[in-house]
Amino acid sequence: MNSAGYASSISMNNVSQRRWAILIDDSEGSVAAARWSVANLARSGDDITLVTAVEHQTGLHDALLLALSPLMFTTLGEPDADPERAIDLLSKFRDMLEPTDRTWTTHCVAIDGDKRKGPALVDFAAREHLDFVVVGSRHLGSVFRILLEAAGDGSFSDYAIHNMPCPVVVVLCGRR
Repeated sequence: MNSAGYASSISMNNVSQRRWAILIDDSEGSVAAARWSVANLARSGDDITLVTAVEHQTGLHDALLLALSPLMFTTLGEPDADPERAIDLLSKFRDMLEPTDRTWTTHCVAIDGDKRKGPALVDFAAREHLDFVVVGSRHLGSVFRILLEAAGDGSFSDYAIHNMPCPVVVVLCGRR
């Protein structure tokens, strides 16, 4: 194959549909990640999923998936948490990603299961065969991050980098 044919196949691959997700919560880092993604990553034909996870304290329910579309909210199983918070959060971010001139597809998913948030999101990325995920970061200093990890509440962006089955884009919320 000549170099012109090779360049042509690369160009065709660049316009193919990408499946990726923005992992969100109610933090400023998630807002920064969503805004940066729309401005810098989203392109025509992309299939973008907004994903949030609800962590349950009881662990007494079956794993379930809550899916939000513009017209419907579906639950499978019996959640022990209020799904309205997830609906509100996903709706807020969906509005941010859906300008009138958009050329990509947006889906919203809330993962609700008996796992902690990190493993549940990693499982989702693997199951959906995502090309990459985007997460926001609070840009914590190393000392503060160590204190959070010691308290059992470490940085999700660090967790994602080390555990996701696909590349991870970390968007910093702001520098101090």
